[in-house]
Amino acid sequence: MKFKAFFIYIAVGAAFLAASLWVILSGGKNAKAIRTKYKLGGVLLTTWAMLSAGTCNGPVPTVSCYEPIEPPMCYDVAMPINSVNLESTTLKRGEDFKITIQEPYFESLVAIIKGLDGKELQKESFIYNEETPWEYIFKVSDTLPVGNAVLEIQTITGSGEGGEQQVEVVFTGEVTIE
Repeated sequence: MKFKAFFIYIAVGAAFLAASLWVILSGGKNAKAIRTKYKLGGVLLTTWAMLSAGTCNGPVPTVSCYEPIEPPMCYDVAMPINSVNLESTTLKRGEDFKITIQEPYFESLVAIIKGLDGKELQKESFIYNEETPWEYIFKVSDTLPVGNAVLEIQTITGSGEGGEQQVEVVFTGEVTIE
């Protein structure tokens, strides 16, 4: 875009020179020539100011008659806690299934397998493990029906009002039972 604006600026400059020559040749007595020269001069000044303001690559601090604004405050984004990663969306009956938690923050963890109708098929509870707080092994029951189901993972903390437990669903997703 700057390349195109540069050539427009050159073209307006050439027109300004032609108008100036017209004023000189008319001896300064042609009002139309003088008006044209003034208009083209105004266009040149306006264009130059806009091109200069658009670049803003000058030395810091830039001197102006306006008070500078303070730079915006940058805040660190809060790290997500209890982010769940599954090794697969396929659960094999009778085998272990690993649940990985990034940035764990809970007292206990509950993994629930539900049918698509919402009926609870299997439920496992885990206490926070200080040795490997990010990894929990879920033993899939042999009696689960084959097909699609929903895996829901909840975290439980005791930091609710009045000392009651606070339950938060941190993952809900469809899985396949084989």
